[in-house]
Amino acid sequence: MNKSIFNVVGVVAVSVVFCIGCGDGLGGGKGYGDGGDFLADPNDGNGDNPYTYSGRTVKIGNQTWMAENLDRATTNSKCYENSADSCAKYGRLYTWTDAKKSCPSGWHLPTIAEWTTLLDYAGGRDKAGTKLKSTSGWYEGGGFYGNGTDDYGFTALPSGNCDDGVNFNNIGNDGNWWSATKSDVKYRYDDAEFTVGNGLNMNYRNESVLSFSCPRCLYSVRCVQD
Repeated sequence: MNKSIFNVVGVVAVSVVFCIGCGDGLGGGKGYGDGGDFLADPNDGNGDNPYTYSGRTVKIGNQTWMAENLDRATTNSKCYENSADSCAKYGRLYTWTDAKKSCPSGWHLPTIAEWTTLLDYAGGRDKAGTKLKSTSGWYEGGGFYGNGTDDYGFTALPSGNCDDGVNFNNIGNDGNWWSATKSDVKYRYDDAEFTVGNGLNMNYRNESVLSFSCPRCLYSVRCVQD
């Protein structure tokens, strides 16, 4: 994925290019879009071992957020470059189908409205990226904005992305997070129409938080408390 895409204001419109040359599984078995199977990790039982979250949390305004990216194994999730060390640091990367179901009991994938509440609290979309990004780990070359100030303990890390479940890109340069809100952009493959969710992007080039929609991408998950 080209970093320059995220410098375009109309990212949602530009994102249609990701569907060119799509392979098998769109909206189906790989779980990129509305369809797809979901299998959580072995501790996600209905009896003695329900999945619970024991990581860091942070209260920002009236919301309580996870203060780290989710690292819960699901059918279509991946560690960056399939490295367990990357999962430990950055959490996993998820298709939208898996992202919608990955948050543990008592938590949920935030809607765009809930993300907007967070961004408004952090000074608005144009400045919130700097205030939410971690104070280290972001690329700082070329006179760009680089690291953030992490004013609220959200500690957004540059966890990169995975395109088509195969190509890993941009770790250290950008972070991307799914929302539960379906995008208005429609994609087509084998005469089947499908949609994916809206997402948010923070990157080293900008103070702002950008919007996007990408049909075959895997991105990070932050859950918000019910």
